[in-house]
Amino acid sequence: MHPMTPDLGQGGCSTLEDAVVLGRCLGEAMTITNGLEEDKRIEAALKKYVEERRWRAFGLISGAYITGIVQQGSGGFMTRFLRDKFLSKKLSENLLNQADFDCGTLSSCTPS
Repeated sequence: MHPMTPDLGQGGCSTLEDAVVLGRCLGEAMTITNGLEEDKRIEAALKKYVEERRWRAFGLISGAYITGIVQQGSGGFMTRFLRDKFLSKKLSENLLNQADFDCGTLSSCTPS
């Protein structure tokens, strides 16, 4: 779901976030029946997972791509000037904001 360049350093973190959210969605699907068959609950859990992760993944992917373009500065003098004078502060703020994300917790469940 998130093929991103390494420019934000968030690929591994995003994978761990995915694992927590997917585990929570599937765990809820297996413990709360809602009168649905198991395959329907799993399908609903996967849809919930995608919905919950879609915009976070999009932000990381696009942020990493833009950061990579700006950091590499292959656009000549003007790109380097803008990067060094204006964008470096914004990019570092973006990196900190991306790293400060809470994907929630996993509740422990006991097997029945």
